[in-house]
Amino acid sequence: MKKTLFTLCIICFFATYEAKPAVNAAAADYESGIDQLIENKNKEKNTRYLPQIQSILSGLRSKKAGYSQSGQTSQNREGVQLQVDNELPIVSSVYDLSGAYQVYALKTLLVTNLKETGSFADAITDKVQWRIPIRTLQNESGLAIMTEEDGNLRFSGTSVGESTAIWKFTDEDIRNAVMEVDGLSDAVDSMKIASSYLYRTTFVWLTAEDREYLIPFSYFADCINIENGKVYTLSEIIKIFDKYFDEQQMIDSPGYGGAPFRQQPIIPVRLAVIIVLSSFTGIVGLVFYIKKGDKKIAGKQV
Repeated sequence: MKKTLFTLCIICFFATYEAKPAVNAAAADYESGIDQLIENKNKEKNTRYLPQIQSILSGLRSKKAGYSQSGQTSQNREGVQLQVDNELPIVSSVYDLSGAYQVYALKTLLVTNLKETGSFADAITDKVQWRIPIRTLQNESGLAIMTEEDGNLRFSGTSVGESTAIWKFTDEDIRNAVMEVDGLSDAVDSMKIASSYLYRTTFVWLTAEDREYLIPFSYFADCINIENGKVYTLSEIIKIFDKYFDEQQMIDSPGYGGAPFRQQPIIPVRLAVIIVLSSFTGIVGLVFYIKKGDKKIAGKQV
């Protein structure tokens, strides 16, 4: 009997020991929805696009390195300011290929489009770019920009300056934002990055169970009270942007330049004067009333 129990214990021990690696392996193989999307995005980038990017950059480096000293600027068809030389494009000294990402251009009247359709997908155009983080010879941060057409890339130029810093974010930034929302990391089923040059804002667009979410990275974050790198619902973004921007200005004045910030209501000067005088009169009256009351009380005491 004792021998039988001892044998059973030995069998149970080895069965448990052998099972543990299988459980650990299963846990290690588990990926959330957002992890899978990021992995798939990087696989496509590494196999399909990085060889092209490296080839283009190598070709440019062999022609010229460093900044153009001409000081000229131009605009590409997406409207981004590019620094250009008379003959050769600007080339910086350091490229961060791991941070390169694909981005779709958004329609100019973004807020109007979102309010009319209620869908972020309808605001995305077929114009595609690749942005590659760079550091220039002058130690300035910026982006190298390549235009994508039918899967083929063409160097457009570089954009350097304060506003480009907000366009540089990592997979970890996206993952951390999604993990802050309960259940979203597993529910998310699609992801795309899209950008509005008018609003200097890049969005990570996510869909999950027929709902749309956006992670903004905006130059105007402080001005419009949004938090960069935080998940918002589509309706929240529409509400915020509609509160601070008025695209009717652009519709009424096609030549209107810059982000169309909504004008805050201004109190007419005459009304402001009346309010100030009324307040002053009220304060004086209150002081007079208090002093008069004090005199009455003092007279009674005498």
